Amino acid sequence: MNNKKETTVIILSGGKNSRMDGKPKAFLQFGGRYAIELLLKLHHKFCDQVIIVTDNKSLYLDIKDTKIVEDKIKYMGPLFGILYGLNSSFSEINFITACDSPFIMESVVEYLLSIAFNGKNYDVIIPFLKNNYQPLTAVYSKKCIPWIEKSLNNSMYRITDFFPNVKVKKVYEQEIIILDPELKSFNNINTPEEYLYNIKNT
Repeated sequence: MNNKKETTVIILSGGKNSRMDGKPKAFLQFGGRYAIELLLKLHHKFCDQVIIVTDNKSLYLDIKDTKIVEDKIKYMGPLFGILYGLNSSFSEINFITACDSPFIMESVVEYLLSIAFNGKNYDVIIPFLKNNYQPLTAVYSKKCIPWIEKSLNNSMYRITDFFPNVKVKKVYEQEIIILDPELKSFNNINTPEEYLYNIKNT
């Protein structure tokens, strides 16, 4: 796949991190490297622009070749972060992930983006595992922007609330498991206990 100039990766890195005792999840260390470093190394393979959406821009001042976007309204949930990221992107096609997903596999990202470039003009390309959407490991078109805005204006804050208004491509577990048999790409780190478990088992 050679569509780097047409793709942006948006990493959501906001929130109070209250379940992590206030420690920013982007700066948890795995193998001597911060989670955000691992994500940036991976995603720069797929795009010319990476955007980090955060509620604390000062944490990322030393990061190069990355656009830092600060939440206009803090702590309002990931749908706001998605909107800020899409509005800041120069690409029609955007892969969105979160800073607490350091185990996402290159093959999964590549597969989801390949669907985006197959000419079907999907607005959202999203894994659907065990009857649940995985909205923070998914591809979003900038065509979603007006529908996200409408959803937020109507106090509908779940990411999936705007899906009925756009063209959604579900990617089912049997497709993903070929690429990621243990589904590690969807392993989020939310608590100190989960962090310690993953340190011991990765």
